[in-house]
Amino acid sequence: MATTNEYAAPGVPTQSQPWYAFSNPACAWSAIAAMAVVAAIFLIYPTLRVFSMVEISYNEGWNVYNAITAAHHLPLYTQKYGWTTVNYPALSFYLVAWLHRAGLSYLAAGRLLASIAFPFSCLLVGLLVRQLNGDYRSAAFSAFFCMVVFCIAGNDYLGYNDPQLLAQALFLCGLLAYISGPPRTWRLVLVTLLFIVGGNIKHIMVEFPLAVLIDLAFVRKKWVAQYMALSAALLAISIYANAAAGGPFFIADILTPRTFSPSKAFIQFMQYGFGPVPLAMIAAAWWSKAALKNERLRVLAILFWLSIAFGMASGGVIGVWVNAYFDIYLTVAMITGLLMHRIWQGEFAGRFKWAAVAAPAALLVSLLPVWLFGPPLLRAAIADLPGRRARFQSEVAVMRDHPGSAFCESPLRCYAAGKAFEYDPFNSANLVSLGQLNAAPLIDRLKRGDLAVVQLCCSIDFLKHDDDTFIIPQTLPAIESAYQLIVADEGCYIYVPKKTLTGLASPAAQ
Repeated sequence: MATTNEYAAPGVPTQSQPWYAFSNPACAWSAIAAMAVVAAIFLIYPTLRVFSMVEISYNEGWNVYNAITAAHHLPLYTQKYGWTTVNYPALSFYLVAWLHRAGLSYLAAGRLLASIAFPFSCLLVGLLVRQLNGDYRSAAFSAFFCMVVFCIAGNDYLGYNDPQLLAQALFLCGLLAYISGPPRTWRLVLVTLLFIVGGNIKHIMVEFPLAVLIDLAFVRKKWVAQYMALSAALLAISIYANAAAGGPFFIADILTPRTFSPSKAFIQFMQYGFGPVPLAMIAAAWWSKAALKNERLRVLAILFWLSIAFGMASGGVIGVWVNAYFDIYLTVAMITGLLMHRIWQGEFAGRFKWAAVAAPAALLVSLLPVWLFGPPLLRAAIADLPGRRARFQSEVAVMRDHPGSAFCESPLRCYAAGKAFEYDPFNSANLVSLGQLNAAPLIDRLKRGDLAVVQLCCSIDFLKHDDDTFIIPQTLPAIESAYQLIVADEGCYIYVPKKTLTGLASPAAQ
């Protein structure tokens, strides 16, 4: 078995080196500074967005409604298949409810947790690298490169009211605890506890505990048995606690089925998984060949391949987006830092003296297509924020002027307008497509015009031809026949019953 000595750098040549040589400290710190500056620039927009009353994405309002339910000590998991489905563990909702009692709004509380969790996750990436190779420079490089990747490829999740980044930080803490020393019972208890708490916030990051389990199998069967026993015990306690606090259908709701598309899995992986970090992933794959034989680095190599496998699989599930690949971003950021350390130590001798400059530059250049062909993240996005806030408030005001039940594809607008959460468009559409929920009651209400407001994120004409719609297709004819479009903004189309407009001039779509 190889040891960490295999990765020890050979002696650095003593002759005078050019400015671009691997042994010149300026190269290392310049690369770190470049990553830090790029990260700081791309953090401006999501930081400003945190304090803006705009909807970043669907889950923000959904999480707000669930936090309100938790704050009022009402059950979250009340039925197996219903019009509103809670398929997250309960802990994040109770955390947001607690922060709300401390004086924050539900939305601000969720965004605050995510805003703290993101830089903490990047710090943990750096600490993991520091623990693996003892080098501060490569640790700093990994932390800032991780920040750059998330800022460009996963920008919508920064300061976003969703618990994944908070859970991610706890899983990283568990991994750091694991690699900080040889297996011991107390260490495995700490690692398992951190993984279980993270899983009680969001449960999709199973790669971390599985990587530790596989790595332990290379060490000693005794530790595997202890780790599995601890995990089973704490998991059982977690299930009981969630069911006791949230309701009897916790397991059924957490395991709510979703439709899967192999073509979506491939396309999304290429676009969001491999696409943002192609060079880093290729380098990580090359690095992992030797790392799998290294007892110190093995767990990170295992985590890298598990992240790819789970990312490719989960990316095909409806409703899963760029967040399916966050574990890939984390692992390649760590591995990239380890590789940069080898470059700076002169492991490649005199053959590639330019690598100390070219490698960081190539990593940044590989992210350019994601930035250039994605949504605006700099000046245009910042300049548009006031307009987005004004449109959001205007749309909410229109919805508030029509009291009564509502069907909202934008739950945050529904919440801001004071509407009850009667329908969860995404999850209900998924259950109807799987034959687990009957759409007839909703269609009947729409045909009668019983809902005071219907809010969609696209026009009905567009939705009719959309193969990946989050709206139950059978509802569209009913909306078209019984409802009148009164607002048509970018990302927000508001309909009210035609019967409420009887005797009035039909308002023009704004």
